[in-house]
Amino acid sequence: PAYPDLEVSLLVQTAALIGEGLLYQGSSHRFMSELLLGELGRSPSDEHCTNREGYAWAAGVALGFVCLGKGTSAQSLVDLRLDDKLYAYMMGVPRANLFEATDMELEMFHEPDQAMDVLMRRRQTAHQHQCSRILEGRLVNVSVTGAGATMALALIYLMTNNQSIAARLAVPKTRYLLDFLTPDAALLRVLACGVVMWDTCLPTDDWIMGNIPQVIRTAVAKAKTKGPKALEDDDELETYTGGIGHALLMYSHMVAGGCLAMGIRYAGTERMDVRDILLAHLCGFMDGRAGHMGIPIVSVAVSRASMDSCVHAAVLAVACVMAGSGDSE
Repeated sequence: PAYPDLEVSLLVQTAALIGEGLLYQGSSHRFMSELLLGELGRSPSDEHCTNREGYAWAAGVALGFVCLGKGTSAQSLVDLRLDDKLYAYMMGVPRANLFEATDMELEMFHEPDQAMDVLMRRRQTAHQHQCSRILEGRLVNVSVTGAGATMALALIYLMTNNQSIAARLAVPKTRYLLDFLTPDAALLRVLACGVVMWDTCLPTDDWIMGNIPQVIRTAVAKAKTKGPKALEDDDELETYTGGIGHALLMYSHMVAGGCLAMGIRYAGTERMDVRDILLAHLCGFMDGRAGHMGIPIVSVAVSRASMDSCVHAAVLAVACVMAGSGDSE
């Protein structure tokens, strides 16, 4: 469970979490891992009800730093089930499920009744809400915890090429599940997959497209052929929230996530082929289009902010690849 609220600004606490992660980087420190995991899934309170997304993200990144690149090699953390709990924070489950006692913990008790008492207390604690402003119900709020959990898993399994974790981080393949994923979450998922499957990250457009579900690629291909407006009433896209506009926005964010993963993978290499790929997508994003596909995105005409994440990710990717080169193109 999380610790009691402190009489300190939440922004200061958020910065302190990152500091703790840097201080214990790569140590697999047991106590810090438990503390940061608890802060990631912290329930709202009257003092802790604003800017929670940033706080949870900082806790997730800090947890990733503590276990940086350790993957399954940190034997002291096996019983914490970090993979399962972080995945639950990504997907959303009843809070009580996160506090169930493991078989290893139950074996510590000689009396079955004593073990059941521990289990019941954990479940009761999970349902306690001490906030008079926010009632989240019994499920984990993935809008708060999702980004932090994704980054934590990505950093813990950084460069490990762990296929099972990459499969968990991958963007859903079906239209139904894609409706539950925000564009920003899709960007983070593609980025996470790229840094986990380090050796398979190739400097090609085909690699970026390989991270995008076929159903999205099909919609974008139709939009390129017929034009976005011709597909607004397409029956095949009726299950998307927002129709083709949503599909194009999701596509752009997934491409941006692939660009950022490629930029991190080839950081400092000054490879011109990687630079050219990233610049092509960056120019498309800056024009309000779906990467280098050249398809205008309807929502951008209403608000440029919908593409800011894509632009920022692509700019950062180019900067990483050409770092120290003096190439200002």
